[in-house]
Amino acid sequence: MNSIKLPLRIALALAGVTIILLTLHLAFQHLNLAYNEKHGQIFEISNRFDVDDEASLPTWFSQAIWLCVAGASIVAAKLASQKSVRKLWLSMALIGVLFSIDEVSGIHELSLQSLHLLFFGLERSSSTLNAWWLVMPVVLVFGVWFMSKLLKVLHKRQWLIMMFGWLIFLIGAVGLELHGNDIPHNTFMYQGIVTGIEEGLEMLGGIIILYVVLNHLNVHNSRKIKAAWQELGAKK
Repeated sequence: MNSIKLPLRIALALAGVTIILLTLHLAFQHLNLAYNEKHGQIFEISNRFDVDDEASLPTWFSQAIWLCVAGASIVAAKLASQKSVRKLWLSMALIGVLFSIDEVSGIHELSLQSLHLLFFGLERSSSTLNAWWLVMPVVLVFGVWFMSKLLKVLHKRQWLIMMFGWLIFLIGAVGLELHGNDIPHNTFMYQGIVTGIEEGLEMLGGIIILYVVLNHLNVHNSRKIKAAWQELGAKK
């Protein structure tokens, strides 16, 4: 019973950390803007808890979530008996690695900015005039293809949960980012609330996806994993 509940406990613990980080983000952003970003110490501390800052604790946490997704997917690929299933889990691992790298490097932001300059020139980004509308059809086509493949691997309930995780992630990564373009950036509404909801949804989406991968391992490969740990312990 404890092993069955373990993936859920891990997911709930990570969700709890997410709530704490979002609370700290909101608190310090409010303080920082109350001092008009002129209080040096508060400004620096707010940056360390800013969910929209690459060099911050929330960004490190989000990066760690996707690294865990990648690691768990690699284990699932290693234990898969069919070659096609192994390739599918390795694809999931690659997605986790790429998302983890993007969290601290902002590659997707640079790519979107380049596309915007190419197609829209120097026009200001908005919710309607945005490079995301060029990228989303590709993302959706790949997503439909990838999830259709996963449907053959996951139980329907777990597949639906993963779909929900990706939906939450995309609402944050795309929906809130598009909406944020129409809000003045030097305000608490944008720096605190909009970015907090955006990054919070991305984190929660990643946690849900991680839960599904861990649950798959727990249901289908728990004995193999325990045997591997015991063998590793015996060698030591």
